[in-house]
Amino acid sequence: MKEFEYNFKKTKNISMNEEPLDNNLIFSDFQNISDNFPFRYVRIGNNYKDLPMFGWKIHLSPTLNYYDHVLEIVNNLSKEEGFDYKYVPNFNSYTFLSNKNTTSSQFGKYITIYPYNENQCDTLMSILYQLLNNIEGVQVPSDRPYKDSSFIHYRYGAISPYTYIDSFNSKDYYILDGYGNLVKDKRKSYFTLPLGIDDPFQSDKTLITNRLDELVIKNSKNDTSYTLEEIIRHSPTGNVYIGRDDNDRAIIIKEARKGAIPSLTLPKTRAKIARTNEFKFFKDNSETFKNIKLPQAYDIFEIEDSLFTVYEYLDGESLSSFLKTNPLKNPASSIEEKTQYKKSVLNIIESIGKFLIELHSKGLVFNDISDDNFMIVNNTLYVTDGEGVALTDDVEWSTFGTERFMYRKPKDLDGIQKDYYAFNQLIFYMIFNRTEGFYYDVEFYEKLYLAEKFSLPQLFINILKENFIFHEEVLSNNQSSLKYFLNNISRQNFSKVYENLKINQDNNLDKIDYIKTRMSEYYTNLLKCKDLEKLKISDYNDNVSLVYGLPGVYLVLKKLNLVPNLEDLVSPDEIIRLIRTSSNHSNNLGIVFGRMGHALFVQESGFSLGDNRELLDVVLKLQEINNPNYDFASGISGIYVGVQLMKLNTTSNHIFRFLERTLKSINWKISEFEGLSYGNIGVALSSSFMSNPDYDNIVTNVKADLNTVDSDYKFSGLSYSYLKWPKIRSPYLFSGSAGLLLSLVHIYHKFPEKYDSKMIQSILDSLDSESSYSTGIAFGMSGVCISLLALTTLPQNSENLKIHLKQMLNQKIHFIVSQFIENDKITGFLGDKLEGPKDDFGNGTLGVLYTLELYRLFIEDRLIWDPKNFIGLPIFDLGCDAFDQ
Repeated sequence: MKEFEYNFKKTKNISMNEEPLDNNLIFSDFQNISDNFPFRYVRIGNNYKDLPMFGWKIHLSPTLNYYDHVLEIVNNLSKEEGFDYKYVPNFNSYTFLSNKNTTSSQFGKYITIYPYNENQCDTLMSILYQLLNNIEGVQVPSDRPYKDSSFIHYRYGAISPYTYIDSFNSKDYYILDGYGNLVKDKRKSYFTLPLGIDDPFQSDKTLITNRLDELVIKNSKNDTSYTLEEIIRHSPTGNVYIGRDDNDRAIIIKEARKGAIPSLTLPKTRAKIARTNEFKFFKDNSETFKNIKLPQAYDIFEIEDSLFTVYEYLDGESLSSFLKTNPLKNPASSIEEKTQYKKSVLNIIESIGKFLIELHSKGLVFNDISDDNFMIVNNTLYVTDGEGVALTDDVEWSTFGTERFMYRKPKDLDGIQKDYYAFNQLIFYMIFNRTEGFYYDVEFYEKLYLAEKFSLPQLFINILKENFIFHEEVLSNNQSSLKYFLNNISRQNFSKVYENLKINQDNNLDKIDYIKTRMSEYYTNLLKCKDLEKLKISDYNDNVSLVYGLPGVYLVLKKLNLVPNLEDLVSPDEIIRLIRTSSNHSNNLGIVFGRMGHALFVQESGFSLGDNRELLDVVLKLQEINNPNYDFASGISGIYVGVQLMKLNTTSNHIFRFLERTLKSINWKISEFEGLSYGNIGVALSSSFMSNPDYDNIVTNVKADLNTVDSDYKFSGLSYSYLKWPKIRSPYLFSGSAGLLLSLVHIYHKFPEKYDSKMIQSILDSLDSESSYSTGIAFGMSGVCISLLALTTLPQNSENLKIHLKQMLNQKIHFIVSQFIENDKITGFLGDKLEGPKDDFGNGTLGVLYTLELYRLFIEDRLIWDPKNFIGLPIFDLGCDAFDQ
């Protein structure tokens, strides 16, 4: 039941039982209760499977002060009328659907009722309207209000829908429109209806869209009008607009809506009060601060349930954007650009720090130090968001803050120390461009420092050293800690002096031995209960992906012999059963997410060709497809590689001859993506598996992706999609220059006379930047290392290149092993985007362990070329016993 049990992104350790809002509920014996954050589900008997696939749903959005009363009424109605519903059970889950990070399609939907048909929906809304007509509620952007109610809303959409996972592994919910056509359930920030579906509830309100079309709002008190031209930030708590005033002056208009960001003491007006406080702060302090500026505050007024504030338009770059374009990460950046960036970072740190000292001296605290709340305009730093500014002892706003700068914050810090804490975290972020790992590992920053200090500018090394001291002083409640920190960093210089560091490969190997031993113990203990659900995978809509799911996990555990007697604990039959009941199996034929990957797993598990129904499924569906995908992850390129890995007799089967003919014919850009997974480079790699590949055709496909960045001053990687992100350059295996390098290695092994040392060096330069990645294979450092290790197998490499490769590998493996986490909650490596530990091959620990074993073979001069060991798939044969128990 995909919508009814909607899988929200799991937040970090948010309890469903603290500060409960449902104490007054009395459930009957026939009501079944279950939790899936942020909702608690109430089902009548076991009939939730009989709910309609789609239809009318009721969303109730009472403000916090009315919530428990409305919830009690709904529960009693559920028992009387026999409907299922879901609700947010406590304050944390209520505010989760009330803050500015909630999507507009979910905002305010605190209670959802699932009627069984249109008549029941009408009846229930009528009953609720009569019983609770005076209840106040918040706006639900995706819904239409019932009559003149401010808290009863309704929408037509998916309830227990048909789900479809396409060839790019994207999941969509489908419903029938009024003409019987299967269409996507469009979850918008405004009310929509499928074609042919009419609103039966007699509302006379017209549909709205996302376009403004010169919308004008007016302050009736001073008769000033403002034209809204563009929404620059969509937020269910209130949008931010660019507009113009009566004098055609460019302005910024911020909106705050009733009921947003509520607290127990301010359930209805908190967002409006916060915006009012910001306006007053900007208005009263426009020329107050020496080291930072505030935008001019022009006007403030209310229209119905929204408050609007009008400010000066600033033409600059947000601090967030400035940090994301870090030239130290880009090998193509000039020395001048890097030097200027380092100076700017120091100036920004000093400006924010001095601003905080001035602010605190006025008895105020900022409460929300974040890169999103500052802007750089003509080399001057501005504050752009002051909602959290409050008196030092005002506890109402003490919970304000950006989560990623609040990890591990002690609860007993006062307002000033809280500002210091967030500022300290922001400084780490400005240098490392990441904070998430600190949530999981208290030593996260120290590990990054030890891993990267050999490549960081000396200025940043000095700032980090002082920031570590600053962190400890903040935790010890030293009120002078910020002044000491600023005094110390002001004396730093900009010279690029490296500490006397040398990466020791023997130390790397010792750490690899330790990690291998610990992970072997961990997985052995974990699987003793024979419960696959304890494994943490990146699943991407499906837990049976060969690369990101359970099949890959099982194969790596087996091939590296990490768990003795693995088949006694976990049978491959169990995973095959999961594969054959997967919702994904009929839609994706590819090797990464789909049926070809499943077919490989079935073969690797020892099943005969006749028992491999997954392979048969691929063959049959290829015959039915008129416009196939050609990419490696989900299309023909990956299927062809899978066929070769299975060592099938392709010469006697017309389907596989079709695959080879198709690959040889591709001379166009196959998609809007670049790289190994979805770009033409994947076609080139697959073509290298042919017994008689066409070199010219391979080069054409490589150039198809390279041409998207041919205007770059210097090659610094590929964009995952140049059309969508023209300024991004990626080093990763599945989407960037590591994937390009890996494909070229395969090609040069087939065509050794085509070896191009200049091309290789330019790619290596793009992988040797002053930056760090996550540790995984698909989008992390392990994938980069696999490409470098593959390159070491080319006999054409010069001696200088061999030395350089060894240095690069020692350095990058040092980074990987330094990120190993071992504490009371986690053993292993964090996944992509550092959103928790993962075990899978593509993003997690098992892919890292495979990479570390390849590195060991390289150091011991035992690494040899075998194409299947260097394609980013858990189908490998290292032919060694290094992991034997």
